[in-house]
Amino acid sequence: MEDHGASSDRSARLLEQMRVINRVSSALNLSLAREDIHLLMLSALVSRQGLGYSRAIVLAFNETTACFEGRLALGPMTREESDAFDREVRAEEEALEGMTRRLEAQPGEEEGLSIEAAPLDDSPMGDALSDLKAATVWVSTFQSSAADSPLTNRARAISWPYVEGDPARGGLLFSLAEGRQAILRDKVQGAGELPEALYEILDDVFVAVPIITRKGLRAVVLADRKFAAKPVDKGDMRLLEWFRNQSSLALENAELFSSLTDALNGLQELEQLKSSFLSVISHELRTPLTAMLGFCELTLNGAAGPVSPRQGELLRRAINRGGLLNDMINDLLEVEEIEAGGLMDLEIEAVDPLAALMRALDKLEARRAEKNITIKPDMPEGPPGAVRSNPRALERVLYHLLDNAVKFSFLSGQVDVGFRCEKERLAIAVTDRGIGIAPEDMRRVFDPFYQVDQRLTRRHQGIGIGLTISRKLLEVVGGRIGVESEPGRGATFTVSFPLYHGAPMG
Repeated sequence: MEDHGASSDRSARLLEQMRVINRVSSALNLSLAREDIHLLMLSALVSRQGLGYSRAIVLAFNETTACFEGRLALGPMTREESDAFDREVRAEEEALEGMTRRLEAQPGEEEGLSIEAAPLDDSPMGDALSDLKAATVWVSTFQSSAADSPLTNRARAISWPYVEGDPARGGLLFSLAEGRQAILRDKVQGAGELPEALYEILDDVFVAVPIITRKGLRAVVLADRKFAAKPVDKGDMRLLEWFRNQSSLALENAELFSSLTDALNGLQELEQLKSSFLSVISHELRTPLTAMLGFCELTLNGAAGPVSPRQGELLRRAINRGGLLNDMINDLLEVEEIEAGGLMDLEIEAVDPLAALMRALDKLEARRAEKNITIKPDMPEGPPGAVRSNPRALERVLYHLLDNAVKFSFLSGQVDVGFRCEKERLAIAVTDRGIGIAPEDMRRVFDPFYQVDQRLTRRHQGIGIGLTISRKLLEVVGGRIGVESEPGRGATFTVSFPLYHGAPMG
């Protein structure tokens, strides 16, 4: 039978290994920055509360040079430095013991009462405190030790060429990448595999741990126990395999976070460039277009001499098309103004929705008449009362919704404008009987520059920002918007505003 003492010792070792695993795993989750991950990996290897190595070096892959280059190293170069390093770490640990002792103290102890309690060290709280204490030491003490240490300075001079997939030129690196496991080496066995600078640093026996993400072999960690009581042996491999898996996962998360951050920054920069481009182009187009329209109107009115009926018709068409282009430019400028926060201070007041509707209809008259569209208001409850909004914002929203309805209606069609009260809000529904919106397009109709029909040969004019402007204006004045549609049977856009209950409008 197994000796009880031996069994107890083995259980204690397994328990301590589990605590080390939890401690290292918690530490590796402290950051999503690659440099921080490198430091935490080294700290976990070198710390007495981690894996207990003497020194550790991170060599990270540089895609530009196709080399593994020394980034960071932790640990002493000499026995004297090792002793000083241990003293520094112990001093930091002792400084944190006060926190642990205060948490261990039970209520009533300060008053001199005697209360029996289980030791905190054997409780989940004790384990958590131990992990916190270790991580604090690693981040505070090891960070300053690693940043500009003699070992780090020597490691940064290392450049280790690597040709992926070429065992003849990869050596140990190829074995790490292909085997995907930690390797135990001695200098005789690994002769010729390492850069000369590493032979000068490492002990006779060392371990090499590959850190692999979806991109492949991204880093190699080398560690030894030159100044430790326990030498490196095959018994270290199982724990190192777990360390490799956790470190690889942490580095992959850091890479993903970095990629997402770069993508977000790129999108923000692209959005800024787009806004600047639209603003410049809009202003540059507006000035010559205004002049062209002015000259056409002067010519049509006979300022340059008599105009024949045929010439007058062509001039009217040119003015009409120029007006459409001018509206598009105004829409672009309005989007730029809203995104720049130019409308955030719109005054909220009592607004007559019928007056706003009439102003919008007046601006749409030429476009409505061109397609012979009938716009029919529907007020089953009588004229609507005032709403809390802004006159300009409400007029612009109704204009864009009606313009959209006319644009997508068939010739000689009808657009209905319905008013109804719903729970202290006035809902205004604009309904057309046109082409409708497919279900897959519904979620994108408010996106800037999105067109339901994306073809260059589409029949419907516009640049796809009217609904975007409407939604942004509604956000400023506290309105809401929704859409219902069925392909081939038209669409209904409904906006709503809070009813105004103040003094009657003059």
